[in-house]
Amino acid sequence: MESVEALPVDRATSDERAKDKVTQADSPMAEFMDNLHPKAFNYVHGTPGEDPNHRYAGVMAQSVERSPVGKTIVEDTPDGKQLDIRHGFGTALAALGNLNQRMRQLEGVKRK
Repeated sequence: MESVEALPVDRATSDERAKDKVTQADSPMAEFMDNLHPKAFNYVHGTPGEDPNHRYAGVMAQSVERSPVGKTIVEDTPDGKQLDIRHGFGTALAALGNLNQRMRQLEGVKRK
């Protein structure tokens, strides 16, 4: 198995008291996850701020933006497409929660 590094993540407010109009997002999360294809890669030489000698794991922005949820975390920049990591991390956690909920339903386990 190859060695890969996770990309760093900044902090974002997640306190429920700071949020409004909260609803379930099961269907959009399922569509978002359908477009996540894990990859291992090296950055090409000259990519600003990235070390081409390190092996990384992640996803391609072009795949992420294929869903409406994914489009909200992909930004076009002069250096290419980039993920808004602050908001993308929360989106990824929501997708994991959705996946866990679906697995528990399949297993017949009640959610706590």
